[in-house]
Amino acid sequence: MRRIAAHYIYWHQLHKMSYIELDDKGIFNGVFSLYDEIAGTEFYDGLLIPVNEPDRFTKLDGLSGLSHEVRLSDITENVFVGNKVHLYRIHCDKIYTV
Repeated sequence: MRRIAAHYIYWHQLHKMSYIELDDKGIFNGVFSLYDEIAGTEFYDGLLIPVNEPDRFTKLDGLSGLSHEVRLSDITENVFVGNKVHLYRIHCDKIYTV
C-alpha cells in the first residue's frame, strides 16, 4: 500500500490536504482527507494529479489561471477507483512525476 499526500490533489475536483492511496501494483483506491499523520505516508508540496494516460497530461501547456482547471478536469474525468494511474506533481510552475 502506498499513500501519497499533498497540499492539493486534483481528481474530479480540488481536494485540500488529502492523500492518494495506491495498492502495490499502482491501482488507484481513491482520494481521502488527511486529518492526522499516517505512518509511512509520503508528502509532497504543491498539486498532485492522478492520470490514466501520461501522454494526455504532458501535452498541456501554459497552466495558468482558471483555464488549467478546465483542462485538468478533462484529464481526470476518466480516472476511476480501480484504474492503474500515474501521478504528476505541479510545483513552482514545474511538472514532476511522482
